[in-house]
Amino acid sequence: EKATMTIVALVPVRLWTYRLISAVILAILASGLLPFSLAAKDEPPGLPVTRYHLPTSPETKARSANSSPSIILFIGDGMGEAHRTAARWASVGQDGTLAMDTLPFSGWASTAAADGSITDSAAAATAIAAGVKTDNGVLGQDPEGTPLLTILERAQSKGMAVGLVTTTQMTHATPAAFAAHVDNRAMMAEIADQMLAAGVNVLLGGGEDEFLPGSGAGCYPEPGERSDGRDLVVEAIASGYTYVCDAGALSAVDPVSTTHLLGLFADEGMVRPFSPNLVEMTQVALEILSQDPEGFFLMVEGGQIDWASHQNDAQDVISDTLGLDQAVQAAMAHPAVA
Repeated sequence: EKATMTIVALVPVRLWTYRLISAVILAILASGLLPFSLAAKDEPPGLPVTRYHLPTSPETKARSANSSPSIILFIGDGMGEAHRTAARWASVGQDGTLAMDTLPFSGWASTAAADGSITDSAAAATAIAAGVKTDNGVLGQDPEGTPLLTILERAQSKGMAVGLVTTTQMTHATPAAFAAHVDNRAMMAEIADQMLAAGVNVLLGGGEDEFLPGSGAGCYPEPGERSDGRDLVVEAIASGYTYVCDAGALSAVDPVSTTHLLGLFADEGMVRPFSPNLVEMTQVALEILSQDPEGFFLMVEGGQIDWASHQNDAQDVISDTLGLDQAVQAAMAHPAVA
């Protein structure tokens, strides 16, 4: 049977004010994966609180009883309303609509890191993944260094398949926050180790160098960066992962027989034009994860929207925002969702 699916989009990272789809809360509530409390004691004083209630119609109850919940979380790193407006005007005009705009709920939320008014991607992604504010640079831990249980880990505890997709390094701050627990986001070699040790079913992005020793040669020209001599690609294959490093190999993956997939498509962040692109990676991830009868959790990041913004590169900002929107559209059209 088709899984009960909630698509969540538009969770920008590294902004003072986020625009997010409030289906984030609804999706996590529906799946029982809520990583934080909505009790009154946690509410900021003096702020109005809107409470959302899940539908309780007989049809909704019947679907919930006969199918497993699944969640797709889309994150646009550094993406704000201006980015989305530019992408919309460039693609469908001022009166047009992006795929992410068709989702049923939207809202605004303000946030800050535990140690400052402006959050970085590590603290922001940790807050999204675990519902706890932390210091900038910290991943999967609170400010005191206590590991936090993430949405991905909660999904795994329920027997669900899990996946992470990005156009940055696989070990970059946003994807890392869902599957790693380290003091500093720069600890990418340790993050790579933890991601594989966690048994994440699908890992697709850049960052081959963090998985290879300095003496190791991979699919891309730069030498590996691991100082411990370990080749995590070899170790991943030995533990049951299928490994791919180009678009052709990714498209040839059999989703029925593949339970664990590692795809690294660049030395560091993926190089434009992305190959495979975010849509292709998302589709393959969905094909594999949707085989699990217990449902799945998938995080998809348009990770270089932020990088292009740092460079004031409007063309790449628009291109990457549209790439994320096309991934949302592809997910909405996928048989496991539609």
